[in-house]
Amino acid sequence: MQGSEMLFFDHNPIPLFLIDGETLHIIDVNQQAIQIYGYSRQELIHQHLFHLHPENDIDHVESLLYNIDDLS
Repeated sequence: MQGSEMLFFDHNPIPLFLIDGETLHIIDVNQQAIQIYGYSRQELIHQHLFHLHPENDIDHVESLLYNIDDLS
């Protein structure tokens, strides 16, 4: 990301995560995600996306991800 995209990402009031589409590891987060989830940027980066979700929620998250993949 560069320029205005980075500004949009960093200053968005919604917690945003940049996720590796193959591994589902977090590549980057914005400041709002850091505040909401209570982890530092370094603690979040390289974590698996499922680390942030309760175990009973993982099936739902997986189905959402598959739906996103079907749209592309």
